[in-house]
Amino acid sequence: MRALQRLVPGGARLDTASMLEEAIRYVKFLKGHVQSLERAAAALHMHGGHAAAAGFAGDAVYSCPSYYA
Repeated sequence: MRALQRLVPGGARLDTASMLEEAIRYVKFLKGHVQSLERAAAALHMHGGHAAAAGFAGDAVYSCPSYYA
């Protein structure tokens, strides 16, 4: 449980049940972010690695969404 509290943002201040609920939300958030990155990588691959041709501007491909519970 302590290891999980260190991994989940804000986990140290939650009771056990809330911690488990937050862990589920955080894993779903991370899964969605991985899927977004996979789609971006596939789009780049289809366009020969050129971000502009794939419809990405600047560092948009590498931006990471914030997670705040």
